[in-house]
Amino acid sequence: MPSESAKVVRSAYEKLRKAFTERVAARGFVRARSAFWVRENGDALEVIHLFRSGSSFGSFGSSVEVVVSFAKWPRGVGEGPLNGPSDTRPALSWRPHLRFDARSFDRFDRCLDDLMRLVVEVGEPWFPRGEAERMPAADSPVLR
Repeated sequence: MPSESAKVVRSAYEKLRKAFTERVAARGFVRARSAFWVRENGDALEVIHLFRSGSSFGSFGSSVEVVVSFAKWPRGVGEGPLNGPSDTRPALSWRPHLRFDARSFDRFDRCLDDLMRLVVEVGEPWFPRGEAERMPAADSPVLR
């Protein structure tokens, strides 16, 4: 059974994903799965993926740390790799703050703002030039 800390972190992470969904909707993205957002662009899907980094299971920590990645997949051929840039290796002049306290929500707004800044400054400029790898045809679990 998950610890109390794990429940708090899971709930806070879902709050972040809901707030992120509202923000990226203005840019044409819809939440496709719990941590995937997609936007159709011609024959491609532009994809944003969030991943909760670290673990709170069995620990006293209550921080939520997020990793964001981008991808571009051909429509109708299934899920592909996260073949775009990621905040884990950005060439930025600033350092994104992608962590907040799940109990107090200290730095929640900054985390959300920096996620959106990564979408605008890293993801969106990459999408037009990103080359999607052709994956075997399959029903995409992202779109379920």
